[in-house]
Amino acid sequence: MKWYVCGGREPFRNFLKELCAPGDEWFSFSSLEKIPLCSGKEHIYFLMPDYDRGEKSIPCQSTSWMDQVRRLIAEGTPFYVENYSAQDYLHAELLQAQLMGRERYLFQEYIEFDGSILQSRDGFFFPGFRRVGEVIGRLSNCIGTHKVFREGTYSFPVIIRRRQGKVLSALTDLSNFDSCYRRPYKRWKETFGKLFAPLLEKTCEEIENAFEKHFPDVIGKYDANTPEEAVRRAAAWHEKAGLFCAPDGRAGMFEMIQSSNLQLRRNLRTDATLLTAALYAVCGKVYSDEKRLQTGCDLADFLFARGIQRADGFFKWLDHSLAVWASDCGRDGLAVWKLYKVTGKDEYRRSALILADSFLEWLKDEGVCCGTFTGDAVPEGAAVTDNPVFYGEMAAFLLQLGEEKYTAAALRAIDRIGRNFPAVAPFGFSDNFTFSRWLLMLSAAQYHTEVDFSEKIAPVLEFFSSLQEPCGGLRETPIRLEKHPEAGIGIGDGSDAIADLLYCNNFVFNALSILKNLPPEKCRKIDMELVSSMYDSLRRFFLEIQIKSPDPRLDGGWMRGYDMQLNEYYGLNKDLDWGSYCIMAGWVMAFVPMVFLTEEYGESFFF
Repeated sequence: MKWYVCGGREPFRNFLKELCAPGDEWFSFSSLEKIPLCSGKEHIYFLMPDYDRGEKSIPCQSTSWMDQVRRLIAEGTPFYVENYSAQDYLHAELLQAQLMGRERYLFQEYIEFDGSILQSRDGFFFPGFRRVGEVIGRLSNCIGTHKVFREGTYSFPVIIRRRQGKVLSALTDLSNFDSCYRRPYKRWKETFGKLFAPLLEKTCEEIENAFEKHFPDVIGKYDANTPEEAVRRAAAWHEKAGLFCAPDGRAGMFEMIQSSNLQLRRNLRTDATLLTAALYAVCGKVYSDEKRLQTGCDLADFLFARGIQRADGFFKWLDHSLAVWASDCGRDGLAVWKLYKVTGKDEYRRSALILADSFLEWLKDEGVCCGTFTGDAVPEGAAVTDNPVFYGEMAAFLLQLGEEKYTAAALRAIDRIGRNFPAVAPFGFSDNFTFSRWLLMLSAAQYHTEVDFSEKIAPVLEFFSSLQEPCGGLRETPIRLEKHPEAGIGIGDGSDAIADLLYCNNFVFNALSILKNLPPEKCRKIDMELVSSMYDSLRRFFLEIQIKSPDPRLDGGWMRGYDMQLNEYYGLNKDLDWGSYCIMAGWVMAFVPMVFLTEEYGESFFF
């Protein structure tokens, strides 16, 4: 066999070379014009753009060139063609599709192939319509993980197989494969096998073995992970991933690694910074690491110096915004109070109490508030919400302060929400958002007060117990907001076992940790065997899926979405920057390791 290859990236060319048989000949070309067009089935052609030179398509060729190619195809010569600039009927025959305009960036698009869904982020495709051949892969903006839940607003062919002859064509950068961005890895491996086995007359297993060798999955997992190792890796992730604007934290830090492109989200987000600051301070204390402790204080002090706490006591959501969220401020309070408990610095104590008093004013006697507002003051007459998403961290924060007025406010919120729960105002993409914060509130109140919430805790434990997979993770329930342009990370009908680490598993892990540490006299009617079993399973899950990667942006992190059927990070990527592949400082990267610290050192954000 003689292999004639033009363009593509080096990993893809090496993947093809792996499949060469002994005695095969390999020829590389810099342009299509230089490729000899030889008849006979002992030749095979791979025609692709040279992405290293910035090409995104290969230019259409002359009529005489196309006549020769047409003759070779009729004789059965195998061809793989990618992004051929087929703008008219004549040249569309090679690509088997006619292009419709310029390339489009792959952001929230999905490829439907062989009955399943593939993601192809950080790439591009050419919209087009089929002229000849059989469409075996379509690209659309549908909502689906393992299958399609809702059809997209458009659909284009992206992989086409010729009905006669051996021609496989693509309208997307298939040879530009990157295991960071093409998920799920297992499905892409199978897809390559099914695509190229007939063309190369190889078995799917041979193709998949070559795929694993030349496109290794860079999102792996640690073996025999321990809580202490998990904490140390999680803390180190912030530095390695480049989140710190300066190595010592004195210039603040960025929010996260974004889901769509795995780049830094370069804003100064208050809760992400303060929770990280508190985590670093606790790590510095328990590991006798003065540098870590000081870094934690420097991160927080940087924000305070920039006026992140407003004159009314609330914390800004972002450094450049006056927006206030009750949930985010609750996390800010937890972090600042923890900084006070670790360092004893009175400025942190004062800041926390000013925020607590602001909460009392916002909640008033109703026990609930409008949840969020933007501007100089809480708007008069704003509609209140009874969804626990806004109150979970707030109540846990108020309950820690030990003063009757704060405890009473937290209990009023629980009482007000409990009147309607679970029929509270919808929020977010699934009921897991709501139930996880409700469990957090109830668990904190059970720990900090003499009131018995056993009967309210029991059904929430049963709810999450029914969602816990054998691996320990909690799967997503159906989305609520079906007409919303965004979506959660699980398929809308709840049929896929996708775990959300950002809005569910992390908060439930913390709530179970509170319950697990209840004094014996406060356990009352709570099923502590169930608590222990759920906690141990979820603990094992987090330890097993912490990311091991040669990519410093990923190593030591936990991404948001985990597919418990495929056993890899994967899920819907519709939640803009916060989709399945984000690694969020604070929410996951502080809340989860703090639970592990609780086991050995008694340190928690919540008690």
